[in-house]
Amino acid sequence: SFYRELALVMARAGRLSLWLLTRQQQPVAFLFCLIDGDRGFALKTGFDSSQKHLGPGVLVQGCAMRGLAARGVLSLELFHPASDDKRRWGPEIAPHDGIRVFAPTLRGRMLGAGEQVRRLVR
Repeated sequence: SFYRELALVMARAGRLSLWLLTRQQQPVAFLFCLIDGDRGFALKTGFDSSQKHLGPGVLVQGCAMRGLAARGVLSLELFHPASDDKRRWGPEIAPHDGIRVFAPTLRGRMLGAGEQVRRLVR
């Protein structure tokens, strides 16, 4: 009920980005995002584990990232922790500070280049 109410409030404000991947007209994965200006926040994701051989979680995230970038979103914050499925893929998952995906625009490319330089200097 929390996510349903949040989705209604954010949809009314034009800040909801809900992505659904289907296969044979059946839902197999989703990504629940909120948008704040040029930043996106991926709050909840899930997929049908019977379809895991297709990588539906990765597919829906990839589609969402491309779609959000086309809408002017410059970065997407991923807030979901490593799931049991992810631990099975790679039991030694290393924590990271964040992932930033930049829009394929001049500004996005410049921001991405700056981010790469910042990481090299660390």
